[in-house]
Amino acid sequence: MSEAQTPLTQEVKKLKLLRLVDQGVTVIKRDAKRGNPAPQTPVKRVDWKCHLRIDLDENAVAKKIRLGSRLVLATNLAPQELDKWAILDSYKAQSRVEPGFRFIKSQTFVTEALFWEKPAPIEGLLRVRSLSLRVYSMAQLKRWR
Repeated sequence: MSEAQTPLTQEVKKLKLLRLVDQGVTVIKRDAKRGNPAPQTPVKRVDWKCHLRIDLDENAVAKKIRLGSRLVLATNLAPQELDKWAILDSYKAQSRVEPGFRFIKSQTFVTEALFWEKPAPIEGLLRVRSLSLRVYSMAQLKRWR
């Protein structure tokens, strides 16, 4: 029976967020002849039927959530030039920039695919979009002040 339980236990250990609650193995002997076998009937083969009950490991899930809830901020400045709290403050200040990206992604700003043979109309469209983003950012700046 341990021949079947060992691989089963190893496979369950790979599932990091689950824990094994109960396990068992039932031995199924397959006789060489059909029907009701006599005691001296040879066994053709032996099969194992594995039973297991697994549950969600709440501690492992909580640990995974806690470890996954981290934010990595990097800078090319030396630690003496800018401390970690200043880096965090400057990152939080970027939240004012995010609505601008939301504006770019919105359906009001998206146009259909355009195909032009000359680059001049494309450049004009990009200039209009850049100007509209500039006006939008100036309006946001006035709103925040």
